[in-house]
Amino acid sequence: MSGLCEGGNESAGSLKAICKSTILLAYLWAPGLLQQFPGNRDCALTLPGSNRPGFNGIEGSDGQPGCITYEAVNEAFLRAREKVGLRHPHRSPTVFNLAQLGTALQETSRLLADRFRLSREDVALGLPRINTLRTDIADFCPRSHRTDRRCKVSRYRRHDGECNNLQHPTWGAALLSFKRLLAPVYADGVSELRVNRAGFPLPNPRVVSAHVHRNEGPHDHAVSLMFAAWGQLMDHDLTFTAETKDPSDLREPSCCGTGRRHPNCLPVALPPEDHFYRLYKQTCMNMLRSLAGVRDDCRLGFCIIIIIIIIIIIIIIIIIIITLFMDLDQMVDPFRSQLSSSRFNGRS
Repeated sequence: MSGLCEGGNESAGSLKAICKSTILLAYLWAPGLLQQFPGNRDCALTLPGSNRPGFNGIEGSDGQPGCITYEAVNEAFLRAREKVGLRHPHRSPTVFNLAQLGTALQETSRLLADRFRLSREDVALGLPRINTLRTDIADFCPRSHRTDRRCKVSRYRRHDGECNNLQHPTWGAALLSFKRLLAPVYADGVSELRVNRAGFPLPNPRVVSAHVHRNEGPHDHAVSLMFAAWGQLMDHDLTFTAETKDPSDLREPSCCGTGRRHPNCLPVALPPEDHFYRLYKQTCMNMLRSLAGVRDDCRLGFCIIIIIIIIIIIIIIIIIIITLFMDLDQMVDPFRSQLSSSRFNGRS
C-alpha cells in the first residue's frame, strides 16, 4: 500500500506525507466503518437499535444497528411502480406524470416503513437521507428535480422558474413541492389520515368548521369584493396547488354516491342537522386530496404536495405548478409544450 505514495522528486515530499497520512487514517477508520455496516457495503440507511426485521437487508441484533440496503429500496420501488402502473420513465414532466411518480415514492416509503417498523421520526428524518440517485429511482427522476443539474447563464430567466438561483436551480421552480414548517402527523407516518391518540378518526371537519366559523354578526362593508379577488390573484401567483383531475377530461372526479371512487377521494359526510346543507337535502360534500408531489432528487419520506405555479418526510408532498415569484405566471401555461400559444409571432 505504501508504494502508492512512492515516486516523484524532492519537491513532491509534502504530497507524499499527505498521501501516507491519508492511508494511515483509512486504516484507523476502517474498523469503525465496518462495524457500522456489518457484512455489508451497500447500506443506504443505518437504523439504530435492534429487533429490526430485514427486507433483503441486514437485521439489527445485539444492539447493533440495522441497515436498509439499496437493493431493498429497489425492490420496494419495483413493487410500488407495479401498484401505481408506473412502467417506464416519462420523457417530459407534467402534473399527472409527477403525481404518479410521487405516489410510487410514497408507496415505496410505506413498504420500507412496514418492513423495518419505522417510526414517524424514521420516516420523516431517516428515509429522506437515502441517496435515491444510487437506486433505480434515479432512472425515473426528472431533470427538473435533480439538484446536481447545472444551469446555463442566459440573458432572461426561464418561464418555469428553474435556475433563477444558479446555486440552487430548483428553488422557486414550478412543479416542485411545498415546504412544511412542521412535520405532518399521518397515521402511518406516510400519507394516511391523522387519527386521535386512541386510533379513532378525528371529529367530522364540517361539524367543526360550522361550529367555529359561524356566519353571525355584522358584515364589514369597508372593502368590496374586489379586495378578495385581488387577494386571490396575488395568492395564486405565489402558490397554486395541483388539484386532482380526471386526465381524460380534466374534470373533478365525483366522490359522492355509488360507483368506483378515485384513489384521492376524501368525501365529507354532512350531518342531517347541518344549518345550511339540510336546506338542499345534501348529505355528502365532494372532497379530494391534492396530487402527490416529488422531492428534490426524488427522495423518500412522507407525502408532499405539488406546486403548479411558475412551489405529496415520504409524507404527502403537494405539487406547485407555478413559480414562487410575483410574475403573473398563473395567467399563462407553465409547460413548455404549450408556451408558444401565449407568445406573439414566436417572440416573448
